[in-house]
Amino acid sequence: MNYAYCYLMDYQEFYTIHETAKQLRIHPQTLYKLIWAKQFPFTKIGGQYRITATQIDHYLTSKTRKATNGDF
Repeated sequence: MNYAYCYLMDYQEFYTIHETAKQLRIHPQTLYKLIWAKQFPFTKIGGQYRITATQIDHYLTSKTRKATNGDF
């Protein structure tokens, strides 16, 4: 496998705080608070917070509650 192909396989798109907040339909300040409280995964690039789709999925999966018999 050549290097260029490996690089493209590992590529993930990074979102800004505002883009992520818009996707989650929350205020950007709420997202900052989650990041500062270490409750939301992030990557810091050049001093700025960046978030991948995988990190968003991990957060949502960790916050998803399974239904029990009493929930219906």
